[in-house]
Amino acid sequence: MKPLSYKISTIAGQGLISEQDNLKASFGFASMIFMNRNEKGEQVEDILLVDDINLAVRRLTFRKNDQNEFIPSTVKVLAGGIPMEPSLAYMKPKLLTISEGGDDDENGRGEIYVFEERNGGMIKKIDRKGDLQLIAKSSSDSFVCEEVSLDKANWVSISDMKYSREGMEEVLYLVDSKKIILRASLTRRTIKAITKCVKDITNAIIDSADPSDFIEINSIFVRKNSENKVILYVADSNSLKKIEQDGNVSKIAGNGKDYLTDADVSTNALNTTVYPTKIFVNSGGEILFTEMKFNKIRKLDIHGNVVSIQRNPFVLSKGVLQSPLTNNIYFEEHNIIYKMTDKGNEPMFGNGTINSLNGVHAMQARINPISVQVSSKSGKDIITVLDSEEYFKSRVIDENQIIQTVIGGGIYNLLDIEGIDALSVQFVKNVKNSFRSNNGDQYIVLSSELFKINDEGKLVRVIGSGSKFAGDGHSALSAILNEPSGVFYSKTLGKTFIADSKNDRVRVISKEGVISTIIGKLEGTVDNPRDVMERNGYLYYAERSIICKIDLVSNELEVMVGNRQTSFNGDGKKGNETSIGPESIYVTEEGDIYFADISNHRIRKWTRKTDLVSTIAGTGVQGSSEDGILATNSTIDSPSGVYLNRKGEVYFVESESHKIRKITSEGKLLTLFQVRSPHRLIVTSNDEVIVSHDAFITKYSNGEVTAVAGSRMKSYPELDDDPFETYFGSIGGLSFGETESDLLFANPKFDLIRKISNGSLSNVAGSHGDGLNALEARFMDISSVVVSPDNELFIADSMDHTIRKVSSDGIVSTIAGVSQIHGYNLYDPQESILNGPTSLSSAKNGDLFFIDQKNYVIRKISNGIVTTIIGTPNERCDMEEGKRGRETCLSMPQSLAVSPGGDALVFSDLSTIGIFHYNLNDENAVIRRIAGFENVIGYNGDGEATTTLISHVPSLAFSNDGLSVYFVDSSNNLIRKLSPYCPEDYELSEKLQQCTEKVIPHPNESPKKPKPHFSMFIPGNSNMSGMISENLMALLLVTIGSVLILSIILAGAIYYLLKNRESQKHYQKVERDEIPEDVDDNDIGKFSLGADLEEEEEETEDIEMI
Repeated sequence: MKPLSYKISTIAGQGLISEQDNLKASFGFASMIFMNRNEKGEQVEDILLVDDINLAVRRLTFRKNDQNEFIPSTVKVLAGGIPMEPSLAYMKPKLLTISEGGDDDENGRGEIYVFEERNGGMIKKIDRKGDLQLIAKSSSDSFVCEEVSLDKANWVSISDMKYSREGMEEVLYLVDSKKIILRASLTRRTIKAITKCVKDITNAIIDSADPSDFIEINSIFVRKNSENKVILYVADSNSLKKIEQDGNVSKIAGNGKDYLTDADVSTNALNTTVYPTKIFVNSGGEILFTEMKFNKIRKLDIHGNVVSIQRNPFVLSKGVLQSPLTNNIYFEEHNIIYKMTDKGNEPMFGNGTINSLNGVHAMQARINPISVQVSSKSGKDIITVLDSEEYFKSRVIDENQIIQTVIGGGIYNLLDIEGIDALSVQFVKNVKNSFRSNNGDQYIVLSSELFKINDEGKLVRVIGSGSKFAGDGHSALSAILNEPSGVFYSKTLGKTFIADSKNDRVRVISKEGVISTIIGKLEGTVDNPRDVMERNGYLYYAERSIICKIDLVSNELEVMVGNRQTSFNGDGKKGNETSIGPESIYVTEEGDIYFADISNHRIRKWTRKTDLVSTIAGTGVQGSSEDGILATNSTIDSPSGVYLNRKGEVYFVESESHKIRKITSEGKLLTLFQVRSPHRLIVTSNDEVIVSHDAFITKYSNGEVTAVAGSRMKSYPELDDDPFETYFGSIGGLSFGETESDLLFANPKFDLIRKISNGSLSNVAGSHGDGLNALEARFMDISSVVVSPDNELFIADSMDHTIRKVSSDGIVSTIAGVSQIHGYNLYDPQESILNGPTSLSSAKNGDLFFIDQKNYVIRKISNGIVTTIIGTPNERCDMEEGKRGRETCLSMPQSLAVSPGGDALVFSDLSTIGIFHYNLNDENAVIRRIAGFENVIGYNGDGEATTTLISHVPSLAFSNDGLSVYFVDSSNNLIRKLSPYCPEDYELSEKLQQCTEKVIPHPNESPKKPKPHFSMFIPGNSNMSGMISENLMALLLVTIGSVLILSIILAGAIYYLLKNRESQKHYQKVERDEIPEDVDDNDIGKFSLGADLEEEEEETEDIEMI
């Protein structure tokens, strides 16, 4: 057997180069210039432009019509283009400029200079013959200041470029990083800065009265004055300037206070506010400029007037030109070039799209693929592509290679797309994947939701609620919370109350463990509740600017304190007249409310009998006074927790000063201890203080501080219910349980309410929705989805670090990983811990394969057991092929696909350019490169896979026959296919993923004839009759064969005896000198051979007689 070899072919994404001569073709706009020339005695004018979408330099030619008007005639690609024409070089153009036509050029064409963004930036020239030459490239990423050789040029980021002929010298002016103007002499091969050199952009000028200081150079233009001296015009951030040949810089417009409208004319350019983007100076010395800030085109005339010249409103023009031949003004808007006329703006070139056409061959489509997936239709491969060109779209390539958009590409950018026509939606972000099931359902994956197209062409949600609230009426362990900040357990009622802060709800868990909402169902009824407490059948809660009370029997709501303002408005006012910003509350048996007013740096009290609010600690000034000062005269710093002991003494937290303090019986402050970032506290009957701070819980008792829970370790070697081994991220409110040894706390980092009892940690409420319907469950980052033959969905939730399943009846469960816990578990495959799972792929037997990306491994789920098959956990290094799976170290596995039969796996790695193959049936298999050449990124066409250049591969998919592989070639914007082949005399084996030898019949072996059928029928026993018939036939065939073999052996023996006897006679004649005398020694062999042939003929006759 031999390994499979592969060839690469491109199946989608080459762009519409076939429409290069179409005036309504799609293009992308980067820059443009004018060129006038004579062609066969006819004067024509051209617009040269950079098509940055199709990576081409194009020429749009205008000719006179019968009315003597110049109209667009042809458009031609001069350089670059996708796909590459054999005669055109690959380019990534950004800017262009043109030289003056030479005397030796009968057509008056100039030479075109193009700036490319590749390899740090290159300047190339398209000469008059159409050949491409390299002029200069950046040698580093630092600024040019002093004059250096052009061969040692260095720049950071060129944003504009213009040509100038100055006497016998040819010059290019370049704008670097919008801060510096460089002068590159093509004649002397030197380059230097001609403006102030800003080596550190972070300290660049942001405003200056000195005209030689440039703030942000948007564009430049070169024009000679009446004295034939070069003037460089500059569009700076908020002004127009000019640099004369002697180096003098002056401002000619801008930095005023006037704001123009379309009808305005400013007679003093220096007092006019301008924000020029692109400029063009016509032959009369007038300056045309675009202002993307105001969506206008303006003109500065030779008299110093600034005029708005646009005829109709337009959007964000990136360029403007005026023909010296006709004075027509052309501008670009949304990838269309318009001519400005008295009747309006007339489109000249482009269709306003960047080539997302439907119904064309996929090779003609311009795409920016993110993912590829293969489904089956009548045994044919149907390819689904997530395309991000323009906007995100789900597109399908059918069996005839015709591409169609099925989801997206519309005009409606909506937050809620439920029930919207699939082709009307415009997706701008958060689209992760798209796929098609084998039954024809089309899906699109958002970060936390999955939609599919229904029979009416509308989008319907399949999974995800679009929010972080769910679970009412279900077990609290299935509920979804959103950063709960407060919790309180009522021993009297046996219920747990939760301040579900970011869901703007107060919720309760019944004795039976079922969760429900008490208040907050209607939008606006609760504003970010911070703390809760039950006392005597009433539930108190604090939100942003009020404290409320709910009668748990009648459900009546009453605002006790607060006027919905947070700024301090004094003490001694009634409760509902007082401005507060409460973070924590404590309610006494008498119904008095103590609260930490974090907004006003005070501890305050509302007295039930008087309905008045007073301050018991703090002056309202943020600070932290020393101990021993009266609390009412002291400064305190951002109090976030308050609690009373049985004696009525007040304990509170100063979060910003990291102090736990107490107000003594004398009314003075006393600091008990300090911890980092304290948040809430409770006090036991023995005056032990328990504090939540950062990701920890700490207890203070008799002057000693001890840990209760928390760990700084964020990566888990194994699961543990030990609170000292658990990372909590952040901890909010605290509450005692049935006894003071039971501790409940809010864990907002993981959206949980948790409990420590008898040293063991458990969850009380919160999850990501397991046990709920898929439309209620929470998904944090859906990176990959596969559909099983049983119509079950498997989801890789990367940020939740889990693999989840939606059953056919819509219920969600987790099959691998632990929600919001990341790491790698070496010890128990049934309690696996993952770290960023992605790129799911399934085999027909139900095995799931996925990339555990931040553990740098590829893993498999089979029968509920998670195993690692490729990679070394938590070890990251440059990948080396030729090693076994577990011996291979990966850098950052990016995508994978498993063959339908589960026999082979292909994958890509982010830092190792290529596609790699692993045979799952061979225990001695090694990782083998099947595509990509020596870790080099690029494009060199199609062909032998291991010598073809590709780029990063973010997505892979096997064909339905399990042999070919489709993949996204991201930087080249292509969908490509790996097709396997074998050497001659070998054939493909999908099961073995190998080339196996063909079974070739022996050349002398006759084709097998059908065996004659003999039948002996025995009545009553048809099976026995068949058996006897077969045995007799076999016996007869053996007998005939034996006779034939014996006959052949006998004939051979007789032939050998005859030939041996005659040979002996022949050699005896030779020995008796019977050879003629005239025979040379060298011919003796020939003479003997002739005698042998004569004898042989006689022997043959004898044998025939026999």
